[in-house]
Amino acid sequence: MLLSYKLNEEVEVSMRRRAIALLITLLIVTLSLVVNFCNLFPAQLTEIAFIVCEHVSDRDSAEHHLKEVVQPGDIILSRGSGVEDVLVGARYSPYWTHAMIYVGWGIIVEGTVRGVVCSPLWYILECEEFCVLRVDAPINVRLAAALFALNQVGKPCNWNCFQKRIYGDSYYCSEIVWAAYKASVTIAGIPCGPDVDDAPFWSPLTDFGVSPAEIFLAPNTHAVLWYSSRQE
Repeated sequence: MLLSYKLNEEVEVSMRRRAIALLITLLIVTLSLVVNFCNLFPAQLTEIAFIVCEHVSDRDSAEHHLKEVVQPGDIILSRGSGVEDVLVGARYSPYWTHAMIYVGWGIIVEGTVRGVVCSPLWYILECEEFCVLRVDAPINVRLAAALFALNQVGKPCNWNCFQKRIYGDSYYCSEIVWAAYKASVTIAGIPCGPDVDDAPFWSPLTDFGVSPAEIFLAPNTHAVLWYSSRQE
């Protein structure tokens, strides 16, 4: 009788935990839908950046301008219509879904599901849309950010997008970009580099992590090149 009572109690506890986990999941999904439905990514800021930077719409022009414009430390944001882009869009924002940092020599560092990897710069030309951002910081700071990102290559993917760490043992895409700039300047061992997660809006889904959209909207970044193959 006592054993049966304990088993029933354990089953009830297990069911409660599952119910709580399900409710949390439903809450996250609901918040994601609300964020996307309300379009918390300010469209007017997107349009302003689109106007003031170099804009191209064909691949040959994009490749030509990319060679001329991109510098080590530049941040590259992209978007597409694949499954991963849709999922990231639901978690972060309805626009930019991936972030990378250019480290020079035709190489970008990015956080992927395979971990932090080096990729050829030219592969971004396969994206439906991308923009090159420059951080408003001296060249030595941008080079230090590029070097930090390069030194993180080989680390695994951080699947917890609700957190951000400067000196982590794993990174997701926008986290490695943010961390690289925070670690680019240190005073007495304390990282105090540019914060590219200082967007002028708040979202319950992005407050604890860092998203590509937040990097785009940060007041200390500005677009220098924008490519889109989309037919609006």
